Parts: sequence; C-alpha cells; structure tokens
Amino acid sequence: MKTKIILTLIFLFSFGFNHAQSYHFANLTVEDGLSQNDVVSILQDKRGLLWMATKGGGLTIFDGVVYSYLKQEDGLNSNIVYCLYQDSQENVWIGTYDGLVKYDGQNIETYTTAHGLNSNIIKTICEDTQGRLWVGTENGGVSILSALRDSLEVNFTSYESRGPYIGNNFNKIIESSDGKMWLGSTKGLILAEDSKTTLYSRKTNMIGNNVLDILEDLKGNLWVVTNKGLCKFNGKTFFNYSSNNGFP
Repeated sequence: MKTKIILTLIFLFSFGFNHAQSYHFANLTVEDGLSQNDVVSILQDKRGLLWMATKGGGLTIFDGVVYSYLKQEDGLNSNIVYCLYQDSQENVWIGTYDGLVKYDGQNIETYTTAHGLNSNIIKTICEDTQGRLWVGTENGGVSILSALRDSLEVNFTSYESRGPYIGNNFNKIIESSDGKMWLGSTKGLILAEDSKTTLYSRKTNMIGNNVLDILEDLKGNLWVVTNKGLCKFNGKTFFNYSSNNGFP
C-alpha cells in the first residue's frame, strides 16, 4: 500500500494531474546486479550515483553501468538498511537496524546508543539549514546531532515534545522550504518548533494517524502518506484522498 501511494504521488508531481502519458519501466533485480530485490530506500547523490538500500543485502551503488556494494563484510554494521541521506558536506548517512552510519566515500563511522542515540533502529534522517542532523528511530523517538558541521565530537540529544505526546516511532523527517521541521510518526504529523510542538492527526481531519512519508510540492503544500490514504496540507486545511473518492 505504501509503495503504491508513493509511486502514484511521484507521478503526480513529475508529470502533472491532467496529462495522459505512457510510462515505461526498466526493472532491476538481483539478476541485473542488485544485492537483494527487497529495496526499501533510494538515494541519488550529488555525483549522480544511485544508492539502493535493502533489507538484508546491504547497499547497492549503481553508476549507470557498474554495480558496487557496501555490506557487513566491507565494514557496514548491518545488512538491514532502512534509509539514506546525503548531507551538505556530501557524506552519505545510512540508517540501519543496528545504528547510524556515516560514509564519506572511504571511511565508515558508526554511531549507536553509546553516542546518545535513543535507539539503534534508524528509520529516517534529515539535515536542517542550521546544520543539525535529525534522526528518527523505531521505539526511541527523535535524536538530534547539533554540531554536524563545526565539531568533531559526536553526541546526540533527544528531541523533547513541547506539547502533546508524539510517540516513539518515526518514519519520515523533512525540512520544508520555509524552514519548518515536520516529523511523521505513528501518532500523526508533527510540526517541531523551538517554542512548541503541534500534532496533526485524525482529530484535526487528517485521514490517518500513521504517517509513512512526507513530500513538499512546488507550491509549498505537504503531501502526507498515511496508512489510511493520502493527504494534502496547505498549512491550514487537510484535503484527503483515498479509495473512497477514487484514489487507487
């Protein structure tokens, strides 16, 4: 369900709502060079390389011609990878089942609860414009690394809600174009500000509480993927899409 909604959303953004087009897919599998077929996250880095995270096969890196791999035998802490993110310094951060990994193209550094992370199961990563690294976890809430750019010391702190209970399981974190931090949890959509925390959920007319993904469009609307359907949020009102009104 999640994959179907996200792919539909990508098509809407890329090609518009009113254009009838034909789509052609080139499928990549283990027969072509993937380390595993269960791909859960994809990143295209600033050099154009395609990084594919798998749940058991580590990372596959594809330059359009040649496949390369990053697995436990190469120093990766786990072959179960959930998410990928490239920061402003072009490091690739890898969220795994057993901690957070920073990879600069040569060196692998691994961070765990011993460095202040609330949980070792990393589900989402985002750097904000202040240079802070936000890390959403399973069963541990959100951890923040405040000195990403300016310090060699790595020490994560916990994000504390300044308002309602927001849960411990986070699937997506983004910074919108206006500098606001949005967190997607199993409790709803959260606006994380310095002075307060705002929770949007079914109580505020959002279609579902379990937020799986968040995207911002060119008009500043947030598109929120939930377990019950898709929402568009313009900052004031939710517009809900599900199978009840023709959404696939």
